[in-house]
Amino acid sequence: MSTIIIRVLVVVWAIISIGMGVFAFSVVHNISDGHVGIAAQEAFETIPEAIMSMMGFNGSPWIVDVAYWLALAAALFFAFRRR
Repeated sequence: MSTIIIRVLVVVWAIISIGMGVFAFSVVHNISDGHVGIAAQEAFETIPEAIMSMMGFNGSPWIVDVAYWLALAAALFFAFRRR
């Protein structure tokens, strides 16, 4: 039973993270006249930057962005691995 709850929570986390990234990408892509690089960077740093700004920081370093997405990938891997 607890495995199902963990899987549901990890999937919800992934859906929210990817959804917010896609939303940020589309907004910045439209504002920046089609610059894909700028929009992709914004998509990957949206959630870590929001977390860091709630803690009082101004933006997030790239290492925090990478750590966030690696943590999400690891959570998905460990939640759905076969025993």
